[in-house]
Amino acid sequence: MSTLSDYAVDLIMEDRIEEAQDVMLAESIESDIISAIGETSQLDYLLKLEKFFDERDLYVFNGWEDAQILASPKVDKFWVTLDLRVPKETELKGAMRCCSDEEAQNTAQYRQMEDGTFFVRFKVLRRILDKIEMSAKDRAEEIADKESEV
Repeated sequence: MSTLSDYAVDLIMEDRIEEAQDVMLAESIESDIISAIGETSQLDYLLKLEKFFDERDLYVFNGWEDAQILASPKVDKFWVTLDLRVPKETELKGAMRCCSDEEAQNTAQYRQMEDGTFFVRFKVLRRILDKIEMSAKDRAEEIADKESEV
């Protein structure tokens, strides 16, 4: 439950109830917007991770197409972390493709669960994912430029 701002409390104390309601509504909308922005950012990074995995042919390996996302990606200053559950027949060496020499700082850790499935945690450099977005924007601009010339 959210707390009332000092300003809203002051308005209530001054018996300015309608103004206090307006202030509380505005604060609620602001909090909803901030929450939605956070969710949008997580969705954005989830899509970038999907592209990252696709570019490294992760889905060529058995079982990865059936991976289940366990939680929203955790987006930190330098890293994006994603937890997955994959079936027991999954070829885990596919995860190692995401940690090539070029991107050796990325990690993929896994642990077998009691039911035979695997818990897999990917930790990917955020700048690599942001580079994916920039190259996609550059490509879109190229296509738009070519189409405008015709």
